[in-house]
Amino acid sequence: MAGKQKTTIKRKKVDKNDTELTILALPTAVWYVVFSYLPMFGIIIAFKNYKLSPGHGFIYSLFHSKWCGFDNFKFFIQSNAFCNAFAEHHSI
Repeated sequence: MAGKQKTTIKRKKVDKNDTELTILALPTAVWYVVFSYLPMFGIIIAFKNYKLSPGHGFIYSLFHSKWCGFDNFKFFIQSNAFCNAFAEHHSI
């Protein structure tokens, strides 16, 4: 028993099986980016005074707009649209 040695098999860092698994996982990663992380921009817009800057894209305008906090929510709650939406939702 004392004479037995453990043999270790060295494995390549990148294997054909690893590539196949990576390609298999790619649609899931794309799904999470598209449906979990991209909607976060909508959450950011709710708390900003969002204005499109002429000559710049969406991302630039989003990050360079000023924060307004809960002012957008306060405006919506005080408007008639909120009363109508609230009544319509609870009448179902």
